[in-house]
Amino acid sequence: MTTTLRKLISVLALFGLAALASCGAGGGNEGTAPFGSGGGTGGTPTPTASDLIVDASGTQLSNTASSTINFTVTAVDASRVVVAGATVLVAADSEGVVTQSASATDSAGKITASLGIGGNRANRLITVTITSGTVVKTATVQVTGTQITGTLVPAVVAPSTAASVQYRVVDQAGNPMAGQAVSVSAPGMNPASATGTTGANGDYNFNYTAGATAGSFTIAATIAGVTDEQ
Repeated sequence: MTTTLRKLISVLALFGLAALASCGAGGGNEGTAPFGSGGGTGGTPTPTASDLIVDASGTQLSNTASSTINFTVTAVDASRVVVAGATVLVAADSEGVVTQSASATDSAGKITASLGIGGNRANRLITVTITSGTVVKTATVQVTGTQITGTLVPAVVAPSTAASVQYRVVDQAGNPMAGQAVSVSAPGMNPASATGTTGANGDYNFNYTAGATAGSFTIAATIAGVTDEQ
């Protein structure tokens, strides 16, 4: 073999090795799938209310366990057409208890809810808040029914003598209201104020000593949202 032929074969061999090196072992970019990764979001959007129409069966709630006020909420769009499937939340403050029929409106665009007093029988104002998306409506309900009877013992008190006011608290049905907070204000008496809670029979006694000076004085007791003056 001539020297020129050997040189030609060596050059061809080196060229082939270089070509193989440039191809690599599959480390190039594998490319991008022609239809993406399939990570898009789909589905049906949640129906949205533009307004809520709230109807209540009353504005006053008796302070008995069985008393309720019923609410009917209707969701409508900007054209005042009812909206089915709109999420609605009905909530109450001041220890009111709400029972809601569903979390979203029915085919007529409505949900219903009832409000009760819960475990608190005190007279108070409850605010009910109805929310659907950015739409918020409120309604107020007054709890009523607390009755206080205060009896002075004795009815006429001489200066500097001991006496008491005997209180009894019941609900609208006449049931005793135990465990109710009591706050008494008695300027000119000793003590001039007192706090406590009603007993099992809804009773509370304020014991005091009258002032040294004769005259008319007022003793005011606030219990379960009602104030009695003697």
